[in-house]
Amino acid sequence: MSLWGKQDSVYADGTVAISNLTVTGTGTTFNTAGLITAGDVITVGTGSTQGEAVIASVTNGTTLVLQSRGTLASGT
Repeated sequence: MSLWGKQDSVYADGTVAISNLTVTGTGTTFNTAGLITAGDVITVGTGSTQGEAVIASVTNGTTLVLQSRGTLASGT
């Protein structure tokens, strides 16, 4: 049994675009209390386009800042 899987997802609404360390969402509510916080991992994409990065901060309902790009591709 894996330690992490799709059943562990806490948020899956909307779409995102990534530019440098900024994630901009459409149809997202990143700032819902207790849902997404600094230190959480964001996973974007599927299959060979899937990547992950650690969240540094939640700016508002549509913007996150990443600690680093991790394995995320620009524009994902």
